[in-house]
Amino acid sequence: MTGTEAFNTGYKDPSVTGGNYAIGMLSSVNNDLLGMSFGFSLGTNDFFNLGIDVSSLGLSGGSGAPFSDGSAPEFKFTLYSDKGLDGLGSGSILGQYFLTGTASALNTLDWTRGLFSFDASGDNDGNVTLQIDLLSGGYAVLDNILITSSDTPTVSVPEPSTIALLGLGLLGLGFARRKKVLG
Repeated sequence: MTGTEAFNTGYKDPSVTGGNYAIGMLSSVNNDLLGMSFGFSLGTNDFFNLGIDVSSLGLSGGSGAPFSDGSAPEFKFTLYSDKGLDGLGSGSILGQYFLTGTASALNTLDWTRGLFSFDASGDNDGNVTLQIDLLSGGYAVLDNILITSSDTPTVSVPEPSTIALLGLGLLGLGFARRKKVLG
């Protein structure tokens, strides 16, 4: 990475989030899948935690026509209890998350951070595989992958009741403000 120029290629990285290398995937020609297998010694740690940055990347083809238009990428992350014969995962699905990035301008990286905690307590042999699938969006890149384990999830997902209470609180604030403006 050189300043805001990504990978010394002319691609722009205004946020300077990307490192020296990134993993590229393409959704529109073949079903690109990435499998990363781990000997994951759980011990008292039941959670497989993933932090990752994703970005669309619009770029021109050989004739100057857009090869990929920078559409918002949609990724699916699946944690399997085994690596499978092809290294892409098999066995029980321990968890699954989806992450949609933002659309970016041609030749520009616009990063979206994903943070996920998979409950891996259902794994029985300490070998898990993280499968990454780019479902849509043309060409996209992955960077800054951080994998940890912990005894509690690093990312908590609010329960529906918590979301409902938050919504009611915001609705109440809106009514109070409206009453103050009208009164």
